[in-house]
Amino acid sequence: MLMPVFPLREPPNLSRLEISEEYTVEIANSLRTLVEAAVRWMFDVSVERDLFTFAGVLAEIFLLSYVGSSCDLLTLLYAGTLMGMTVPVTYVKYEDKLKRGWERITVQYTTFQENLVRKVSNYKDKKT
Repeated sequence: MLMPVFPLREPPNLSRLEISEEYTVEIANSLRTLVEAAVRWMFDVSVERDLFTFAGVLAEIFLLSYVGSSCDLLTLLYAGTLMGMTVPVTYVKYEDKLKRGWERITVQYTTFQENLVRKVSNYKDKKT
């Protein structure tokens, strides 16, 4: 049906689109390694009672469930695309200010932690 429109056009060469057997074996091995690592991690969290990781996973699942119930997949994809396109540009533009702010926050956290440790140790000394 389209031949009268493009009478002298050759079909495209698709020989470069083939996937070699070595490449597929390499992909399968890397996927197997990832799945084994995921299963090993799940085993560590569940059996060895790594409570902090377990609590973190529960919090992430709860947050994902809450966000997922608030909006549909298309909205999440749109928001993710929008954030993925704007956050790196904003970071590059304000990188120096962000680093200075992070350093100030780190210093304030360190002083807060030192004061808290000092107060706790003073409280323990008074108690004994």
